[in-house]
Amino acid sequence: MKKRVPDEEDAKLWDDEYQGSSYDTDSYDQNPGPGPARYDAYDRYDRYEDPEEDYGRYQDEEEDDERDYRGGREKPRYYYDQKKGWVKEKSRGGSDRGPSRSRREAPRSNSRRVKKKHRALPIVLLILILVIGLPLVWLLARIRGMQADGLSFTDVADSISEEVKNSMSSGPMAGYRNIAILGVDSITGSLDEGNNRSDVMIIASINEKTGDIKLMSVYRDTYLDVGDGTYAKANAAYAYGGPTQTVEMLNKNLDLNITDYAVVGFEGIARIVDAVGGVEIDVQQDEIEHLNNYQLTMSQETGMEDIPVTQPGLQTLNGLQATAYCRIRYTAGNDFKRTERQREVLTKVFEKIKKNPIKALASANALMSYVKTSMNMGELSTLAVQAFRFSIQESTGFPNEDLRTVGYIGDQSCVIPITLAKNVTWLHGELFGDTDYTPSQTVQDISAHVSQVSGYY
Repeated sequence: MKKRVPDEEDAKLWDDEYQGSSYDTDSYDQNPGPGPARYDAYDRYDRYEDPEEDYGRYQDEEEDDERDYRGGREKPRYYYDQKKGWVKEKSRGGSDRGPSRSRREAPRSNSRRVKKKHRALPIVLLILILVIGLPLVWLLARIRGMQADGLSFTDVADSISEEVKNSMSSGPMAGYRNIAILGVDSITGSLDEGNNRSDVMIIASINEKTGDIKLMSVYRDTYLDVGDGTYAKANAAYAYGGPTQTVEMLNKNLDLNITDYAVVGFEGIARIVDAVGGVEIDVQQDEIEHLNNYQLTMSQETGMEDIPVTQPGLQTLNGLQATAYCRIRYTAGNDFKRTERQREVLTKVFEKIKKNPIKALASANALMSYVKTSMNMGELSTLAVQAFRFSIQESTGFPNEDLRTVGYIGDQSCVIPITLAKNVTWLHGELFGDTDYTPSQTVQDISAHVSQVSGYY
């Protein structure tokens, strides 16, 4: 196909637009300068009006160039001289028969199209940095307002059994990260030990290879060794020694390797839910009265607005309503159902964050003072980056429904594992796929004690 040679009309357009300038086509790639692409004698694609039709013509021309080159010939090229107009490019010998063989060692390629593609890459990267990177940097800068409480591996090393350490290095637990999510019955904002008890204890087990997350609630009334051979309800560990002792208690009784935690109070939960725009919950008729009673009490203590729920069904609960929903324990299922509600709200919040992370980040500054965590800036940034590929797959409670009962030990009504050793084997099957797990000697000793004082074997 024959190429179109620039004509006098092109020259006139050139002169009208660039009268007296030093602009020329050879310097365009290095210094583009102003002006529409149609004035470039070598930009053949942009001259055509129909992109699809003329792109085919453009390809035909390239094929013509290649065929001419293989035949030892090259089609003449033109450049614009301000005095002479359009002039055919001469060879080194001065003739106008075209470039010499040395000039034809490689066919001329469409360098502009390649260079435009290369220039677009940094622009795309810049946009990605602005959209993703800056909010993340902003969040990490604001995280300094969080109540940081470093917890090193050595702090809880004694609570991790040798069996677990072996499983972590080369067994079924390898590649898993377990984090304790704790909710305390604090309204005042204090997240320290003392009067606070961990009414919410959820183990988030993250498969770092697949991004799958499994949530395991530990029922607060479960009778366990809460530290130094003292047996009580599991949530007492927080009152005795805060999050560190709670982590140690979970590791020791369940053969786990938790070294990180995040703690939040009731008001913090409410504000986090508000930050993501509320959560959709199917409220049952028998839950409405208790939900409204809880949120009325919390409203008086926090100053947050109390908006009663008036009817059952699927609806969006605000922060105070959702937190009250998490606290309900006086319906069928009692505390077991309550932990199910807690995991439901946590899962819904996580889904909302994944759908609109920028909105969640925008509210992060107001939430930091309500959270206490052991994780440093590097760990938090890693989780923030990875969170977009995480997915909550399962949630359940410990002890297992078929391996527990409720009964009195002394004057306390407790959740009694039957037996603790069997429950720990079940837990490792659920979280890590290790269905043949043999509990450590420590777990077996605790299990024997619980059976002895409860009478359940």
